[in-house]
Amino acid sequence: MEHSLMGPSSLERRMLCPGSYHQEVQLPPDQEASFPELAAQNTELHEMIGQVILSNMTTEDALEAAGDHSGAVLSCLRYAQVMIERNPHALVNVEHRVDCGGMHHSVQRGTADLVLVEAFHRAIVVDWKLGYRQPAPAESNLQLAAYAVAVSDEFETPEVAIAVVMGRMGRVSQALLGPDQLDDARERINGIAERASNPMAPLRPSADACRYCKAKATCPALAEVTFQALESGADVEGWTPVQLAQLLGVAYMAAEWAGAVKSEAYKRLSMGGQVPGYQLVEGNRRKSWKDDVTVEQLEELAEELKKDKDAILSPRKLASPAAVGKAWGRAKKTQAALEELIDTRRDRARLETTTREE
Repeated sequence: MEHSLMGPSSLERRMLCPGSYHQEVQLPPDQEASFPELAAQNTELHEMIGQVILSNMTTEDALEAAGDHSGAVLSCLRYAQVMIERNPHALVNVEHRVDCGGMHHSVQRGTADLVLVEAFHRAIVVDWKLGYRQPAPAESNLQLAAYAVAVSDEFETPEVAIAVVMGRMGRVSQALLGPDQLDDARERINGIAERASNPMAPLRPSADACRYCKAKATCPALAEVTFQALESGADVEGWTPVQLAQLLGVAYMAAEWAGAVKSEAYKRLSMGGQVPGYQLVEGNRRKSWKDDVTVEQLEELAEELKKDKDAILSPRKLASPAAVGKAWGRAKKTQAALEELIDTRRDRARLETTTREE
């Protein structure tokens, strides 16, 4: 799922840090996005949901393929089913490419996960959020606002309902944009794009603005903030709560910047480039059986070589309580019996920012 530098999904970032647009424009076209593994996983899950909606894949197959992410996928599929059943005459569009031509010239096309349309009457735009962070609610979600404006222009619908489905949290945020709200959204988006298009737009690094920015490693403002934090000293016990909160935000940004610098160095070295004082060292070898190897095949080989068959299989291990509970079902009697055998311990509390995801 490719995201445009000034597409609907990047508008929040351009609002928070207008200068980030020109920082990213200067990067090579093949510059890797932040968190590439998560991005690939997210794209795959989105495609599964779309295939089920289009009846090209069964729900059971999708949930099996989703593995540990099946709960998030199921939440999205249930919402899609409800919306389609409530709007039986609506045109169903999956992974719909929206044209943002009715907005600022720099705003590029985007892809809406699900769009239901009753032409000249109403449209529904749905966005699947499968990450672990809470996204912006529908009423203030710039990405969905841009989709709504574009869909309204395309299908001439005077109102657009928008929904953010938070798959992992099992929650949905919804809003309805009428003509006035659509005009306000268009004006706001145009203002953000206009400011970001200015080559002199300011850089305003922050945890939210920097999280998905491709230019973290080369951003002078983020580097400056990081170095200033390092110069502030290590006497953390003497900091006031306000100072600690401010520097905690910088700490998150510094970690992002450091990760981006390491990724850039790795990329250059792997392509034959030079980074003075650093080199790539071959990783440890890890052996695993080929995909088509079976227990029976190894047992036959053990007989042939007169070796111990018991060495083929590891000692039996208990599945996790969560796996057993899922396999045995959620009946109260079953869960009550399992609870007597389970030792529940809470992990150490995590330190998280209270700001939301873009």
